[in-house]
Amino acid sequence: MITGLLVLGVLIALAVIALLVVAWIVSHTGGQTVAVSFDDEVITCPGSNGKIQQMRWDDLGRVLVETTDGGPAVCDVFWVLLPNDYPDRAGVVIPSDTTGMSDLLDALQSRLSGFDNEAVIKAMGSTDNQTFEIWTAEAPPV
Repeated sequence: MITGLLVLGVLIALAVIALLVVAWIVSHTGGQTVAVSFDDEVITCPGSNGKIQQMRWDDLGRVLVETTDGGPAVCDVFWVLLPNDYPDRAGVVIPSDTTGMSDLLDALQSRLSGFDNEAVIKAMGSTDNQTFEIWTAEAPPV
């Protein structure tokens, strides 16, 4: 009898924790799943402020990975896509846990000659506040 009550208490506690986690996720995402998408012309991702961020493939000048020391409880790896004319125009920042990021990574690797996979591996192992340059566009001939 006591064992049954103990198990029931543990199950109730787990259900309450699960509800709290769901409530936290909904409150931090507005109930929406953040997803990056792309096609042959543009990469699109909602920003943390709700505005849509976009980067045309032909405007892409640099790809960085920024890591923080805030993980693993929160996302601590961010992909930063900078335009050719940065800082005149803002870039696109994509948290690594964003839905669709693995597909975008595949596209970046296949589309960008000189994409540095070793730098990606180093970035993924980082637990410090660091910036890793993953790719830079070749300067156009003068």
